[in-house]
Amino acid sequence: MRHSLILFCAALLLGTLSACDSFVGEVDRPKDSAPSELLNTPQDVRFLATGVQTQGANATGFATRTAALLSDQFRFGLNGDATFPTFAEPDRGVPSLQNTSVGDVTRALGEYRRLADDLIDAAERPDEYPEGAPITEQEAKFIGHLHGAIARYYYATYTGRNPREGGGVINQSQFIPSPAMYDSARVKFNRALELAVNARDSAVVRSLHARSALYAGTQFGANTSGYNNALERSATLASNGLAPGDADFSAKYSVQSVNPWWDQAGPGRFQFVAMDNQIDDLVLGSHKDLSTIRSFKEVLADNPEEESRIPVDEIELDSGTELGQTKYPSRPSPTPYISWEEVHLIRAELELRGVDAGSASALELVNEVRADGTLPGSSDGFGLDDLSSIDLARLAVERDRTLFAQGQRLPDQRRLSAVDWHLVDSFQGQTTWQYLPITSQERDNNPNF
Repeated sequence: MRHSLILFCAALLLGTLSACDSFVGEVDRPKDSAPSELLNTPQDVRFLATGVQTQGANATGFATRTAALLSDQFRFGLNGDATFPTFAEPDRGVPSLQNTSVGDVTRALGEYRRLADDLIDAAERPDEYPEGAPITEQEAKFIGHLHGAIARYYYATYTGRNPREGGGVINQSQFIPSPAMYDSARVKFNRALELAVNARDSAVVRSLHARSALYAGTQFGANTSGYNNALERSATLASNGLAPGDADFSAKYSVQSVNPWWDQAGPGRFQFVAMDNQIDDLVLGSHKDLSTIRSFKEVLADNPEEESRIPVDEIELDSGTELGQTKYPSRPSPTPYISWEEVHLIRAELELRGVDAGSASALELVNEVRADGTLPGSSDGFGLDDLSSIDLARLAVERDRTLFAQGQRLPDQRRLSAVDWHLVDSFQGQTTWQYLPITSQERDNNPNF
């Protein structure tokens, strides 16, 4: 991407989603933009920080929503609203390099990463930050490093060069494989922790970093790149992360810049729905034995109490009854970046792997989530009965249900042997993907790719 700042992208909270989506690397700089080096006052820096946070929300919504479709947690709908064939491709595991829905992910993610890195440089330009300035230099650099780390974590976790090779590119670099990208995120998380302004900021950074270290270590080995004993590092971070009673750290939306989950996978338009065994001709043959595919209809029929953490509504259609997610019921519904419930499940997994992650046992941690966990925007606990035992297979179920519609099912399928990969190895002569492909726009405009 060209290194210029799109001012209207920084103000997405005041505008529309299309403003940033339409800006890609091969497009000349619009007349209503300015080079980032012209931002040199605290007000400008605050403006850019808002843009980073807003574009982070867009990237989070696009990435987690599309990853949930590539996984076996959601599927393309069988209804009149499900008209985008670009969503059918990742559902059957063979998204093309020209897929525009996947392109939404890579474009939003690239802009997010660039704005976050720009913010760090911009924070050093003001001659001074007077008392009462809308942001301090430390706060701006904290936001830049934190969101730069999240963007790199997204690259490592969700995008890839080949069907089984995750990673991404930064500033038209050569391809950076997932292990090295997780390490790049590690550096940014560590710097953000040094810059944290308060205890809340520190807990958020540790929680996000703990997940990144866990994913790196469990998929690529305990000493992934620069992590050095990634699981032990994850345990130390998680045990000092978000705790019960702490609010989620969430991606925020507005009525103008809407949550992508609501927009295409929720009440705005149900193009894809919670997974069941109603597989149609678009994906028939791409999935393994349908009798093994999880059906949320069956989960809820057998466990009606799970409605407290699997929020769906029945959608009556000519094809029958489908389940649409209602976790994000409105345009501005927030999507969690991380929650105390997820931190507890991270700690529980580490305990089951023999890594000390605090004073509580894996079973105690899981049962606390089952009893007291909440959905975004809710204050009511899940109210589920205690389990009598826990292992990695059951923990995968707890993660699937607690983190429903948060994009965590896809990495869990790759890194947990207890979770089966739901697609066949090859469909219609193509190797099925386990990452969202870096699209042809990005490939064609990067001479180093």
